[in-house]
Amino acid sequence: MQIVDEKLDIDLYPEYAEVKVRYHMKNVSKKAVSVKFGFPVEDSKDEWDFHLEEKKPVTKLSPRYCRDYSVRLRGKSLKYVYELEPFASGKVKPFKGAEVLVGIEGWMVSKMRLAAEELIVLEISYKSMYDYSAFSISSDGTVGPWIFKYRFSSGAIWHGPIKNGVVTIRNKGCDPKDVLITTPVNIFKKDGESYFWNFSNLEPTLADDLNVAVRSGFSHHYKHGGSGPDSDADPRHNEYISHNAIFYDADADYRVTASSELKPENNLNYKAQNVSPMHIDGKDYAWAEGVASEGVGESVTLTLDKPSPVSAILVSNGYGKSEASFKENCRVADCTLIINGKHKIKHRLYDYSSEQILSLETFKGKVETISLVIDSVHAGSKYKDCCVSEIVILHKLKKEPKRYGAR
Repeated sequence: MQIVDEKLDIDLYPEYAEVKVRYHMKNVSKKAVSVKFGFPVEDSKDEWDFHLEEKKPVTKLSPRYCRDYSVRLRGKSLKYVYELEPFASGKVKPFKGAEVLVGIEGWMVSKMRLAAEELIVLEISYKSMYDYSAFSISSDGTVGPWIFKYRFSSGAIWHGPIKNGVVTIRNKGCDPKDVLITTPVNIFKKDGESYFWNFSNLEPTLADDLNVAVRSGFSHHYKHGGSGPDSDADPRHNEYISHNAIFYDADADYRVTASSELKPENNLNYKAQNVSPMHIDGKDYAWAEGVASEGVGESVTLTLDKPSPVSAILVSNGYGKSEASFKENCRVADCTLIINGKHKIKHRLYDYSSEQILSLETFKGKVETISLVIDSVHAGSKYKDCCVSEIVILHKLKKEPKRYGAR
């Protein structure tokens, strides 16, 4: 069996990738053949993992990769079963060449029969959640970049090279500054928010496997996890934040008001003060505007305790109580930052709950107030209330700060 033509379409959404691949395959023998084949299922993590070396392989399909998996042969659905990769489960010991199996959790396995020299169309589609690494030690924590993976190297098992192929990657709502194709290197051409790769006679190796970063990572570092010389620093929001090799001093030294607030309900309040990381209450998760519409024109305003230069603010968008709450309520899409009541800066907040940096660097001078005005929203699936979970003030540092080990 040879892959005569491969057409791969990948749409990158904020929380997942949607994948469609169409193969034209030919039985190059002069006899009918029965073929058992498997589509690789990546090992994909979705939570803070303190003991990665203790991770045990799953024995059933992970819901994070190959969600809504479908395989069609000659336009008709084909049955499939999930089979655990023996190397991942430890049933097969490391061997020369085993590196091609690293990271494969299992296989979606199907069977098909082809007549002699028959040319068929095989179509596979699925959704993939993004993979990322994360760890935390005491007050320090790091979340790595969010990565989409697609393996061309597993196609090396088929007869001959992949004769022709085209890969199209479309950005469907991720921050364009974060989207980066790390492998294969210097292959794709960009047109707007789409990326293209046309190839012929590809003999796929590990170097051809597709890795796309869609969201950059953050690290939070406690300023003095022990008895450092600066241990008398203000304890109200006592951390450094690093992002894309840039370090910031973070604080929450502000008072906060809002143009409106949703009325308390079921022992939950939605006050403006909830955006402060220093407002610690297990039941108060976010500020929610209080108008009947989706909140366009509403605002939350930070008044700094001491006017000072500010590089950016770090925003956690939406209602952060849970994944369901995030999707059910509106999230800020476009916004305007108004500095000291006059200077305006337009920004886009992307539709995910993890932290996003909004720069203030076009404003030169000391900042007294920062207002975040809602210009448009990502619609909620259930409610019209627009929410923001947290805002932190960031001061860019000229160099990496001295840090002390977390306890």
